[in-house]
Amino acid sequence: MVCKWAEEAGAYFDGELKGERENAAREHIKVCPECAKHIEQLRSLESLRNNVAAEEVEEKQWDSCWQKIKEETTRRILVRKKVHFIRNMSLISVAALLLLASLLWLVFAAESSPEKETIADSGTLEILEYSSEYTPMVLETENVMIIMMVSNKGEMGEVK
Repeated sequence: MVCKWAEEAGAYFDGELKGERENAAREHIKVCPECAKHIEQLRSLESLRNNVAAEEVEEKQWDSCWQKIKEETTRRILVRKKVHFIRNMSLISVAALLLLASLLWLVFAAESSPEKETIADSGTLEILEYSSEYTPMVLETENVMIIMMVSNKGEMGEVK
């Protein structure tokens, strides 16, 4: 069972009681073993607290700690930048593959006509008669000329 004076005993120990209340608490602690034990425990805690010295941290230790924080922060930022770089390069690679696929589709879609065809108003595709095994194809745009040897079996031959 907890004594109803336990709270008063703590206030007495801390020096918060004055006058009549202080005298009443002192008299009660003399006759109540529970409150006397509580006061003794508070004295032991205060003694421990007074004997423990606050450890001083040297400037060198603070500098070392901040340096480690900066290094870890920098490492995390670099990892994040690397991830963004890889993601961006992946997107560029996909775009390049789509562009190449579109170009090949334009080349092979125009294969049905043996004449020159205009491709998206930017160039021409000319399919030349050459041999029964390969057909040369010439794709011309304003800036580029691509000459390919296409297998008549539908497979891509050597690009020249």
